[in-house]
Amino acid sequence: DGEQQLKMAEPAELRALGKLGTEDAERFVHGVISEVCGKQGVQYEDFAKLLTLGEYSSLSRHLSATARSLAREGLKKQEMSEKLVGLGVSQELSQLVAECLSVR
Repeated sequence: DGEQQLKMAEPAELRALGKLGTEDAERFVHGVISEVCGKQGVQYEDFAKLLTLGEYSSLSRHLSATARSLAREGLKKQEMSEKLVGLGVSQELSQLVAECLSVR
């Protein structure tokens, strides 16, 4: 029927976020979503002591794809969070992503 499949990151693709503490994870998520919105995003140098370049690149790319997919669906914050949890993303991470997206 021509409906486009949404590109959502798998939980494994977002696993590197677990290497960041809560404050750093928030900074990372906010930065990636800012970049999706056309503003300055995150820089590897800010996370180089916590993530390898490969982890940073993969995490940034997959989080961006997930944010874009959720935004296209036009879901409310709670619905975004539930969708992410349904995909196996932790409650804490899904709430963080949903909160960041809902304010934009």
